[in-house]
Amino acid sequence: MDDLVLNKKENVLWGTVLLLSMFAYFIDSYYLLILFFWVFTFLCVGNAKRIYAENERALITFIRRSMYILPLMVPFLIIWDFSFTILSIWWYLLGFILGLLFIIPKISVWRLVLSNDYIQLTLSGNKFQHMMNIYTFIGGAISEELFFRYFVLNKQNSILILIINVLISSYLFMLSHYATKWSNNFSQPDFVIQIVFGVFSSFLFLFSGSIIPSIIAHLTYNSTHVIQSIKSICIINRDSKD
Repeated sequence: MDDLVLNKKENVLWGTVLLLSMFAYFIDSYYLLILFFWVFTFLCVGNAKRIYAENERALITFIRRSMYILPLMVPFLIIWDFSFTILSIWWYLLGFILGLLFIIPKISVWRLVLSNDYIQLTLSGNKFQHMMNIYTFIGGAISEELFFRYFVLNKQNSILILIINVLISSYLFMLSHYATKWSNNFSQPDFVIQIVFGVFSSFLFLFSGSIIPSIIAHLTYNSTHVIQSIKSICIINRDSKD
């Protein structure tokens, strides 16, 4: 019977399509552009694992991981005023602090997970796979901030539009993780944290006038995963010499 009805994720996805379509009709056609590129990105991410070749595993893995990153950059082929504004060091420091604040609630967990003993005990995968993890977490942080902040928040015609766009930015950012087939790796608090992070990152971008502080915040937020992969590579290198 469950196969004959839409599941929760499918309802949320179609509801989002309907919502953005309504915004495009009643408020601004720019929401249609957001909808188009968001659906395009989701189709790329959702079908990345269809790409497979037994003899070219390394290349296929790189292509798959790139499909999580590069589609988010496509909107910038039509945004010609794209630029990185250089700001005071304090804005960059604020971005770093913001990222740290979202790590602190799980600091005890990360202290264990990032310990050499724990990594050695749970180590899986080869050096290339961990390099791809680093590529994904760094590339994903940069591309997601460019899309969900710089692109989605591009229109700032009024306070109402600004508030709507911040909410849409944060919601779509969360949905890009929740609606995937592998979202079971996340808990409900994780999705709440993603929405809250999206709101703070949006305001950081809006108040600073530059996307760089938001990228720094996201890179800091993802840094624990990057450190875990770097330490895994170091342990693999060490063990290979023994």
